[in-house]
Amino acid sequence: MICLNIINLDNTVIEKNEFQSITNYLNPKRHGGKTTIGISEWEPNSSGDIHTHSDWDEHFFILDGEGKMIVGDTIHNVSPNMVIQIPREVPHTVKDAGENGLKMVYVLTHYDSSEDK
Repeated sequence: MICLNIINLDNTVIEKNEFQSITNYLNPKRHGGKTTIGISEWEPNSSGDIHTHSDWDEHFFILDGEGKMIVGDTIHNVSPNMVIQIPREVPHTVKDAGENGLKMVYVLTHYDSSEDK
């Protein structure tokens, strides 16, 4: 097995409000590379603002809870063991975190347009 980099993860909570807690475990600003990995926890029946990422593709892996997410123009029912892939610039949000809330891993991968050339 080849290991290129071992990183001590510091699980920094980067955002917390009445609806959501976001904890970063891996972040390019602190650890280098092009990937951010963390946990997003949503309070029961909460929802977020629709948004996009111009420089990031985003993936969610649902750990716990059931709810609804908007991706583009479509509302998706989400539940544990599902992966949601969101390309950069596609509007998305949690529409309804369900009765028990949602807990998911998120992975953001930086998109570099200079690599298209």
